[in-house]
Amino acid sequence: TVTFAAPAAPAKPAEVPAAAEKAPRLRIGVHGSYFLMLDSNFKETYGGLMGFGGELSYRFAQKMDFWVSGGMAGKKATPEWSSDEMKFSLIPLAAAVRYYLGGKGKLSPYAGAGVNVFLVEDQNPIVDIKETLIGFHALGGFYYGLSSKLSAQFTAKFNIASKDVVPESDLDDPLSLMGLELRLGVSYAF
Repeated sequence: TVTFAAPAAPAKPAEVPAAAEKAPRLRIGVHGSYFLMLDSNFKETYGGLMGFGGELSYRFAQKMDFWVSGGMAGKKATPEWSSDEMKFSLIPLAAAVRYYLGGKGKLSPYAGAGVNVFLVEDQNPIVDIKETLIGFHALGGFYYGLSSKLSAQFTAKFNIASKDVVPESDLDDPLSLMGLELRLGVSYAF
């Protein structure tokens, strides 16, 4: 007995989900930032800080990326108790892993968490401070596609960092940079 078999159908290549095709692997951006510190002493002296910076992200999975950011912020103030000007300078550095929440159309929301390093310089009549604070943050935000490569970006980042910068002082008053950082910027995808 002779049997004939139909030839096997060629294997189909694995389909790539549309979201993975559209997700940029590398993104570079610039932003303006506003820091709202929760510490009452900081708020009374300096209020909020405005700054600017840049960021870079690399998408290593369909819904996750690694994000790094750096910038500068600062403010001058003259306290009521002194005629000397005070100057606060901040260089915020951050790294995080972000998860994309599956946006629709041009909107691409994300949430993440990571570490902060704050390089701080505070020049004031009592004592000059130059310190490094290490902390953590949680963030959320979104990209809004303006074109296939250019996006607007909004991020809200809650920072936690505190350090006793004058340990010999009798005051139990550490420098606290806990607060909300709001960012608005643009990014370009490669």
